[in-house]
Amino acid sequence: MVSFAKMGVFEQAVKLPIIETKELALLLCGLEPYMKIKDIPAEMIAEFKTYKNHIERCLYALDLRYHNNVHADIMFVIAYPLLDENNTPEPVKNRALKAMIRFTRTQKWREMLYTIGGDELLEIGIELSKSQRGQYKKDEEQVNIYKMTGILLKLLAKKQGNAYGTVDNPNIATIKREIDDLAKAHSLSLNGLSKSSFYEKAKIALSYTLD
Repeated sequence: MVSFAKMGVFEQAVKLPIIETKELALLLCGLEPYMKIKDIPAEMIAEFKTYKNHIERCLYALDLRYHNNVHADIMFVIAYPLLDENNTPEPVKNRALKAMIRFTRTQKWREMLYTIGGDELLEIGIELSKSQRGQYKKDEEQVNIYKMTGILLKLLAKKQGNAYGTVDNPNIATIKREIDDLAKAHSLSLNGLSKSSFYEKAKIALSYTLD
């Protein structure tokens, strides 16, 4: 993991828990968030003012107009419909998407999205909410697969014993060698199951049998 101090200015900005209106408007312009107003390039002043005005009006609609600092999730949700595919920095786009997804897990998110961006933003929120439910189901299925794999590793250790280890501590190295021999003898594909990958997946699978 890259330390905060070594991150780029945009990566740092999207990590902050609160953000100011001016800072967000500058980020949407692709400019450093702490830039002074007088230093904004002349050709971007109008764009900056447009973003800033929009953000302020959204905050006013949410009764947050006079708050100097607002929780970053709310600010990046406001930013979401303002993102520009070509000009908005990638960290800002990613942060806005995460904020939208988090927002759809809160109470009254439909009303708030409608207040911020009308039907268009509400529809985006609804679609994100649906896709996240589908993702949750996939994640749950993945957990179950890992758990089943972990139990099978323990069962193999129990049945074979000796070099295969014990139920509490299956010998993954021995099991991997046997799997390689089996795959070679029966022309089975081991794509994606290198030694390191197998060890990592086996470790994860076994961890899911402990809960």
